[in-house]
Amino acid sequence: MLYLVGIGMQEKDLSLKAVEALVNCQKVYIEGYTSKWIGFKKNLEKLARKKIEILERKDMEEGLDKVLKDAKDQSIAILVPGDPFTATTHIEVMLSAEKMGLPLRIVHAPSIFSVIAETGLQIYKFGETVSLPKPQENYKPTSWIAKIYKNLEHGLHTLVLLDVEPEPMAVKEALKIIEDADKKDMLNNKKIVACACLGTEKRVIRYDIIERLVHDEFDTPACIIIPASLHFKEEEALNMWHNKNNEKIMV
Repeated sequence: MLYLVGIGMQEKDLSLKAVEALVNCQKVYIEGYTSKWIGFKKNLEKLARKKIEILERKDMEEGLDKVLKDAKDQSIAILVPGDPFTATTHIEVMLSAEKMGLPLRIVHAPSIFSVIAETGLQIYKFGETVSLPKPQENYKPTSWIAKIYKNLEHGLHTLVLLDVEPEPMAVKEALKIIEDADKKDMLNNKKIVACACLGTEKRVIRYDIIERLVHDEFDTPACIIIPASLHFKEEEALNMWHNKNNEKIMV
């Protein structure tokens, strides 16, 4: 039996189903590359009463067959930050398990795609999500900016996920990359949303123009949202973050 277990944004997000899987599975892995998790593996090991091994990208891409074969003879759990199916990697796990005739149980949990609603923006008004890669010496893709423009033209908000490898991208760095790529000046003097640690007690949300946001401090993991046209209730909610009254709403 194989379990894909969402562990949410932090330890407190673990459901009873997740704890049950941790305790009952003979072997437990945690996937450590699709997103940064605000939590500590040692706390999960206390709950599981066993050591938890880390799966890196190459383990999931090249060594997945071994994990699945082991799950034919014993119960194995793969823990995933957020929800299991917010990354295409884990959809591949499901498909591979199906081909092998391996029973699969899925435990869902909060993810960035649900907790962004804390900003006050309406989930159904989001368009295609954008991943912002870290520029390399010979690799500086900018195709993502076209997706932001397309969403704006269709009146849809854009969730911008920041690169987490090898280290999580800082909001300040991300804002500079976005500003430099905005050749159409569609974001010039436009208020956007910068968030850190959503879904946790460390949550920070700011709503302002890039020129001012670059001077604010943000922890990681972080994300950026480019709002399109706003419903008046969305505007009212975003104005709370413009005034930086984050402490008024606890999570």
